[in-house]
Amino acid sequence: MHMNPKVLAALAAVGLAIYVLVPNLFYAALPLLVLAACPLSMFLMMRMMSGGKKDPTEPGSEAVAFSSAREERGA
Repeated sequence: MHMNPKVLAALAAVGLAIYVLVPNLFYAALPLLVLAACPLSMFLMMRMMSGGKKDPTEPGSEAVAFSSAREERGA
């Protein structure tokens, strides 16, 4: 199981805050925090993987520059 450390730290902080502020709800909230770990980690991973990518059809991108170079060579 690979979980994002940022997600786990955030969920631990939320769990600790619930435990300190409203101790009666801690055991009721614990299963929800465990269930939320996987989707939140997946969402964060997808955002991090697609964060630096540009649209390949956008002018100035590498894909457009590569296809223009191939057309100029006649390949």
